Amino acid sequence: MSRVDAGKAGLYALAMDWKSLLSTENLLFAGALMLALIVPQYIRRMMLPVPEIGAAALLARIGNGEDILVLDVRTPEEFKGETGHIAGAVNLPLNDLKNRLSQLGDQLADYRSAPVVLTCRTISRAGTAAGLLKNAGFSDLAVLSGGMARWCRENRPVSKI
Repeated sequence: MSRVDAGKAGLYALAMDWKSLLSTENLLFAGALMLALIVPQYIRRMMLPVPEIGAAALLARIGNGEDILVLDVRTPEEFKGETGHIAGAVNLPLNDLKNRLSQLGDQLADYRSAPVVLTCRTISRAGTAAGLLKNAGFSDLAVLSGGMARWCRENRPVSKI
C-alpha cells in the first residue's frame, strides 16, 4: 500500500469514527447527560418559596440607603472563611434558624415586614430558610441569586473576619 493510499485509509477511518460518535444513541446519551446536569438547578429555582434578587439589584438597594437585612445561613466557618460574606450580613446558620425563630417569637413582630435577603453558598439553604421565615410571617423576602458562589465569581465586595 502506498503512502497516499495509507493516508486515504486513515482519513476514511477518522470519518467513520466521527460517524459512529455522532450516532443517535450517543447523541441521546449526551442530551440526557446535559439534562441531568442542568435541570436540577432550574427545578430548585422553581421551588423557591420567594423571589430571587440579583447581586447588582441588592447592591443598588443597599447603595440607595435601603435598610435591608442580609441573612447568611451558612455555617460560621463558611461565613468567616475564604469566600467571606457580604458586608453587614448577619450569620444565622440554617441549622439554628428554626430554634431561634421559636425562641424569639413575638420579639420579631416589628421585623416581619422588613426586607430580608437570604444567602448561602448557592441557593439551597437560603431557599429552605426563606420557607421557614415565610411560614413565621415574614413577608418581604428574597434569595440572593446564585448565592455567595456567584457573588464571588462576579467579583462583588466581600468582608472577611
